[in-house]
Amino acid sequence: MANFKTYVLDKTITWLLGGDLFSKIKEIVAGLMDQGIPGDKKREIAERRAKELFGDIATFVVNLAIEAAVFILKSRQSEGK
Repeated sequence: MANFKTYVLDKTITWLLGGDLFSKIKEIVAGLMDQGIPGDKKREIAERRAKELFGDIATFVVNLAIEAAVFILKSRQSEGK
C-alpha cells in the first residue's frame, strides 16, 4: 500500500509542479540525504539550489517539492530494506 501512496504522491507533485522542477529537486534532496548535516541545513541548501535553477519560483512551491521528495525517497529506502 505504501508503494501505491508513494507512486500517487510522486505523480501528483510532478503534475502540479512540472516534471523538470520536481525531478531536479528530487536529485538535490537525494544528494543531501546521506550527508552528515542537520535537516534544517539540508533544507536551506535544497531551497537555495532550487531557486538558483528555477529563478523566481515561490518558496512554498519549493518547500512542497522538498517535503514530497524527502517522503518519497525515504519511503523507497525503507522498502528496499
